[in-house]
Amino acid sequence: MSEERRTSARRRVSLAAELETTEGRKVIAVCRDASDRGVQLLTQEALAIGSAFRVCLLLPTDEPPIGVSGRVVRCAPLEPELADVWSYRVGVELTDPPPELATLLDEIAAMAEG
Repeated sequence: MSEERRTSARRRVSLAAELETTEGRKVIAVCRDASDRGVQLLTQEALAIGSAFRVCLLLPTDEPPIGVSGRVVRCAPLEPELADVWSYRVGVELTDPPPELATLLDEIAAMAEG
């Protein structure tokens, strides 16, 4: 049984995201849930555990995109019935989250609920 290690609340969101490696390679993703400490992304390619990225979350508001640094802590193939455009579920721990991230995520989650 896996142990829950999250220390902050996750919010269901649907955000476009772009990851940039330290070498400048870009990977397109979709963020499915997020907290002020980490994000779950869907990607088309596997990402190596421990890889460092700059994550840019595109917000559905007038706010500019949020750029944060992170590292891959999980990467697993999606179940075949869920793998259409996206092939992998990736967990990214944010290493420098801005203080306003939690508030922005709350606002985005509330907008999605109605």
